[in-house]
Amino acid sequence: MNAKIFLTKLTSVQRTKTTANGTQLNMLIVPIAENNLIKESVDKVLLNFVCFEKSSNGIGLDTHILKQDFTDEQKAKLGKEAIEAMPILGNLLDWDKSRDSSLPKTIVSGSVNLRALESVIMPFRNKAGQMTECLVFDTSKNHLYHHENGDLSLSLLLLKIKNPRGSATHTIRLSIDKQIYEAMSATEQNAIPFLGSATQRSLQPVQANNDNNLAQILNDTSADFAALNDPFYDNLPDDLPF
Repeated sequence: MNAKIFLTKLTSVQRTKTTANGTQLNMLIVPIAENNLIKESVDKVLLNFVCFEKSSNGIGLDTHILKQDFTDEQKAKLGKEAIEAMPILGNLLDWDKSRDSSLPKTIVSGSVNLRALESVIMPFRNKAGQMTECLVFDTSKNHLYHHENGDLSLSLLLLKIKNPRGSATHTIRLSIDKQIYEAMSATEQNAIPFLGSATQRSLQPVQANNDNNLAQILNDTSADFAALNDPFYDNLPDDLPF
């Protein structure tokens, strides 16, 4: 399976900075708490996601929409309306389902460690005057795709685990353009980071009191997709470490 996450659909801001030696740096700044990312350690900041299958698909077309997922604690804190207003972050293509629409509907959930990408964590001051921790990415790195409208997306490859021992059915690795990948050395190819894991499960027909009731899952996590507000950060420091 392949997936795409638009990092700029998160609350974020893009900034350009010129260093002392004249180099121009293009940065994507993503606040951790404001985006309900889970910081487990300095080296592990998780973005949880869930993918719902579309009602109709064609060969080679995306089969699922991808939205941010939340822990039970986050859901209780955010509330249903806020969760429903969260934007679609991307999409997923299940090649098997794309080729055979008769296969059972599936839901795919998982997490991506954004700190596995080349990035740093830095404090920034928001408009409320409060300091908040942010992930800072150099947008020329991490093989981010630059869209004409200014969006930045991250491409993922979900690899099926041959003999899964736990709930995870797939590992997640950064996906790189074929021409770039083939031009890499073996060492560079081996260094492409693994970002997390995912679980794909089939959904049974909708039934009362069914834990896999897709209608209930959708009701709990997504309904109306509102646009994000404009970026709200200012007072950027001059000493970004890229």
